[in-house]
Amino acid sequence: MLPRVERYIQDIDERIEEMDPTAADCGSYVNYAMTAYIVLAGAGLIEIGVRSTLSEYGRAKGDFRIFEFIKYKVKRENSLDWGKIKGILRQFDSSWCDKIAKRTNGENISAIDSLKTHRDKIAHGDHAEVGYQKAKKYYSRAKCFISDFEFVVLNS
Repeated sequence: MLPRVERYIQDIDERIEEMDPTAADCGSYVNYAMTAYIVLAGAGLIEIGVRSTLSEYGRAKGDFRIFEFIKYKVKRENSLDWGKIKGILRQFDSSWCDKIAKRTNGENISAIDSLKTHRDKIAHGDHAEVGYQKAKKYYSRAKCFISDFEFVVLNS
């Protein structure tokens, strides 16, 4: 895992570890706030993971076009789901989409789509209908997805 992504994950994991003991016993508003944090952090992980991986690919290949593309296009893309990620990847190497889909699994892809959906609800003031444990599961699967994403892109 790339150092920036690893540090981001470590920070989130530490916060979740601190929240876990109180998640079941706190009031519903506090529980929702902790759940929202996990959803937002998980969605952020997808964005940071995709950007960092593509940036590293560009750096390793010495391709200035990739740096420029990331600077102007990928950086503006937020709230990423599998559909948006595929759109970004097709501008680099269309075979990556199939390779990533084969390396990861449908549950990981579904989790990143769910994180995006719930992130959007939270961002727009709606109630994200996801519980604490489910949000943790989505986040865990997002970590797997980013690991698979990074493996495919950086080993191409």
